[in-house]
Order: sequence, then C-alpha cells, then structure tokens
Amino acid sequence: MTERYDLLGIGFGPAGLATAAAIADAREADGASAFGRVLFLERERDTVWQRGMLIRETDIQHHYFRDLATPRDPRSRFTFANYLKEHDRIYEFGNLVYGTSGGAVSRLEWADYLRWAAGLLRDYVEYGANVTDVAPDAAGFTVTLAGGRRLHARDVVVACGRRPYVPAELAPHLGSTLFHSFEFAGRAAALDRAAPLRFAVIGSGQNAAEVIGYLHDHFPASTITSVHRSVAFRQLDLGHFSNEVFFPAEVDYFHALERPQRAAELASLRYTNYGAIDEQAADRIYRKIYEDRVLGTVRVRFAIRSRIESVAREASAYRIELAEINTGARRTLTADVVVACTGFTEDALPAFLGSSRELIALDDDGAPVLDRDYRVRLRAASAGRLFFTGITERTHGLSDSTSFSMMALKAERLVRAVAERSSAAVPA
Repeated sequence: MTERYDLLGIGFGPAGLATAAAIADAREADGASAFGRVLFLERERDTVWQRGMLIRETDIQHHYFRDLATPRDPRSRFTFANYLKEHDRIYEFGNLVYGTSGGAVSRLEWADYLRWAAGLLRDYVEYGANVTDVAPDAAGFTVTLAGGRRLHARDVVVACGRRPYVPAELAPHLGSTLFHSFEFAGRAAALDRAAPLRFAVIGSGQNAAEVIGYLHDHFPASTITSVHRSVAFRQLDLGHFSNEVFFPAEVDYFHALERPQRAAELASLRYTNYGAIDEQAADRIYRKIYEDRVLGTVRVRFAIRSRIESVAREASAYRIELAEINTGARRTLTADVVVACTGFTEDALPAFLGSSRELIALDDDGAPVLDRDYRVRLRAASAGRLFFTGITERTHGLSDSTSFSMMALKAERLVRAVAERSSAAVPA
C-alpha cells in the first residue's frame, strides 16, 4: 500500500514541535481536515531536548515567553504557561524567578516542557524513523527510511537540527572516556566519582563552564584543566540593546542582505550566542576556584591561548600535545577523561537530500537558497515543495538559528506558506 501524505516533516526536535503545534492550533481553529495528512519522522526513540546535557543548576539562555507558541499565539495550549498550569506550578515558578534576570528557567524544566508538548502532539510523529533519502517524484517527493520503506509527500519540511562537532584530533579516540558534551550526563554517570581523575575540558562556551562546575562538585578528588584558544572565558553579550538582535525585525533585515554581508553580520554578533558564558556561570566557576585557594588546593587549571596539535592514547590516559597560538610554545597535557565542549555544526545540505541536489538551487557555498518563508528555491518546476526550519541561521540570521527566540514565529510563517495550497487556509 502506498503511504501518501500532504506534508512530511523530518525531525521532531524543537523546530518540528513548533511546526506541529502551529498546525494543530490551526486545525483546532479551522477544522480537523486542514493540511490533509501530516506526519513527522524522528529517528530517535523519543523527543528529549539536549538529552546528554541535562544537568542540575543549568538554565536556558532565553526568556520563557520565547517558547513553542507564545509569540505566535499566547492562547495556544502549547505555551510554557499552560505547561506550568497543567503541572500546578504557576505560583511556585513565579516565586522562583521573581526578581531574576530573564526568568532563568532550568534546562531540566525546559526539557520537561518540550517532552510534555511532544506528548500532546504524539499523533503527529513516528519515532524510530530514520530518513535516508528524499527524492523528487511526479507528485512531490519520495521519502525513504532505513530498511527501505517509502512514503510519498507533496510537501516536505526539513526540521532537523545540528550535530555535535568534534575536532579532527579528537575524533579517532571517541569512546567512554573521550566524548562530546552532548553525551556528558550518561558518560559522567558511568565514571567513579571517588577516583582521582584528571579531566580535560575542551572549549570556552557556556557548556564548558557548566561541565567544569559539575565535575568540580561531583568528582571531589579530581583535577580539571580547561583548554581553550582564547585568553579567558568571555562573557556573553546579554545587554538589553544587543539582545534586540533576537527580535523578529532582525530576520527581515538579515534575509535581505547579500551573502558576504550575512557572514560579516553573524561574525559581529557571535558573542551574543556562541563562544562565551553568562554572568552566573562565570561567577560560579570563579567562586569555586577562589574557595579552592582559600582551602589551599588547586583543582581547576587553565591552558589558555592553546590549540590541540595531537592526541594519543597511552594506557588508560590521553596525551594531548598543545601549542600556544601566538608563540607556538609546546606543552603536554595528560588526562584520564576528555570532554569536548566544542559545539555543534550543521551540514549546508543534509545527506538525505542527496537525490534532490540537482533540483535544489544552491549558493556558492553549496547551501540551499531559501526565501523569506523558508521555502527552498528549486531549479525546475516541481509538484512538490521543500521547506527548511531547523537549519536557517545562514539565511535568516542569529535569531532564527536553533535559538528558541524565533521558533514559534518561524513555524507560523512556514505553516502559512504551506497552507497556500492546502485544502483549508490557516486562519489569520
């Protein structure tokens, strides 16, 4: 039997959740038949946001109003406020965040909110569905899953996110004691907390600071070396004015720029979102280091202005050769456990779109050309349409990346574009 859909989504992380929530709200307002048959395909067994980085005393870097639905429709049942109401925590949450900057929702609670939303949208998703190919056909696209199963769709929404980035020097040694921070919670739980382990934490962003704080608290006999290319941890640019870069108007501005201007703009705004830590994380680490000095111990050291030259396994440890970025001076670091807090990367064109490459209009960097409504520009007439929502920073700006700042409004705009030829239009 041929499985035909009006819309297939690939990925059911935050971008997919927000899109499905917008469709569900539109259906409830305008009838269950709106958008025809819709299904999202998620390769994981469930929807767990930042599964390996859910550690206590960490928080999100955006206001809780920037959730899956509030900027689109505060009355939606998919808002964070409704989540709190459903869990009978509105007053306790208000008491917790009263007087704090930005709300400071814990990462654990935000992940639980997304899990709750995924539960409400369970009829829209099939888990354990790994997409291996998307190829154009006469009616739209044929989507092939691992195992050979094929589904057909008129429109396809690519809602996948980024993948962990691991430097080439570290990649050959990935395993139980050298891993990306994306796996941190599970890997750390398997380590002996009483052992005098030597940790090396690679990176200078928020996640690196959080990992150092966690290791300091939970592995009291350990020592930690923080390795990064800069002179010190930088502080995120979280001022009121600089944060307006995450407002909707910035997306219109950014999308209208030429490609070189977009790259320059992203570079100038880097420290509003990447390669730096917030004030609370900086204060926590600095206090820990200072108190260690009071106690006469040194547990956290820094290898600043350092790049990794090579990594070798020696018995149960790793020998890491470092070079000073300006002078080239060498030093050797030995570690029992290495945590790569090296961020994430995104493919200009996901591998599963290989069969559609000839149809997709690409820029000089080999990335799809996207219009303002997230529709992929095609080289030839097609019965189907392709949309991107998970990986749009290079075309729509920092506020439109994997940040939650524009998640709801991005979904709203994309869903309206999808509805142009739907059997029922999205209500205004």
